[in-house]
Amino acid sequence: MDDRPEIAVVGASVRAAAFSLLRSGRRPLAADCFGDADLTRCCAATQIAEYPRQLESWLEQQARARSNLSWCYTGALENYPRLVDRMTRVAPLAGNRGQQLRAVRSPRKLAAVLAAADLKFPETRVSADGLPRDGSWLAKTYRGASGSGVAALRSQPLPRGTAYQRRISGTPCAAVFVGDGQAALCLGVTRQLIGESWTGGGPFQYSGSVGPIPIDTSAAAEIDLLGNVLVEAFELKGLFGVDFLLNDDGAW
Repeated sequence: MDDRPEIAVVGASVRAAAFSLLRSGRRPLAADCFGDADLTRCCAATQIAEYPRQLESWLEQQARARSNLSWCYTGALENYPRLVDRMTRVAPLAGNRGQQLRAVRSPRKLAAVLAAADLKFPETRVSADGLPRDGSWLAKTYRGASGSGVAALRSQPLPRGTAYQRRISGTPCAAVFVGDGQAALCLGVTRQLIGESWTGGGPFQYSGSVGPIPIDTSAAAEIDLLGNVLVEAFELKGLFGVDFLLNDDGAW
């Protein structure tokens, strides 16, 4: 008999995470915005009408029916650290709490941590005052997902809290790590497809991944260091991903 806790996985789209759990021999409970047909055939999956607010009541309902339930979240829910903390009071979280999310997603804190480790991070500002409006800087709202909160800085009105980052050229990539709060292991690197019109993606929008891809020894060392620095500085646990650009200078 499998006495491991049942796992609820929640987020905007949980299909990939849920199928990963299924391949590992677990049977997840899933809740997201889509309730994909192939997922509902494989496990108990619920389509959430009021995202993300309804996720909390859904998790409460699952926890009342099960005494051995834990949960994890996927992309886009990191925009709601308060909700993550409330849900952690419902059932044990396998992942990072609101405190970690707020810290690691702060451009100011992230830039300082990476600079101290001699890792490359684009110049970032909290105000657009004095910046050129020719697309050489990016505006990032930190309220979107899959690139939906990113735009070239021009003359458009931008919400409060937007960060501004110097644009870097290179190949868009991503690394996936697993951390234990002290050290990280890089599980693989992929090339990202960004803004591909044939997928229906808009500018800066994530359109898929190709990989794993080979990278040279120098860049691999930077990426390994990056994962360990992030885990040590922010006490990250579980799976986490890092988007970066790869060019002749290395990983940004």
